[in-house]
Amino acid sequence: MKFLDKLKAKLGLEIEPQIPLDEMAEIIFQALGGASNIEDIGACATRLRIVIRDPQHLDLAIIRQTKPFGIIRLADTQLQIIYGVKANLLSQYINEKCDTAKMP
Repeated sequence: MKFLDKLKAKLGLEIEPQIPLDEMAEIIFQALGGASNIEDIGACATRLRIVIRDPQHLDLAIIRQTKPFGIIRLADTQLQIIYGVKANLLSQYINEKCDTAKMP
């Protein structure tokens, strides 16, 4: 148990379990509307940079449940989700899901 977790437990504070990255990527993938709605996804050091086709299929409430540091809407079809150092791995997972979904 990490020091901060021990401190929280000692103080009686609730410790939220971490969502495994592959599960978090699946949640984000579905909340973005799946492979057919994801036009482009990439990452910089701390953000997922996403372009979607139809904003009607975007579910920001579900994305917020993954506890990002922030969500920035650049346009109806463009957004950035701030996850810190996890962003690059999440991008890789989601790109793999998109590639797999597009295979015949």
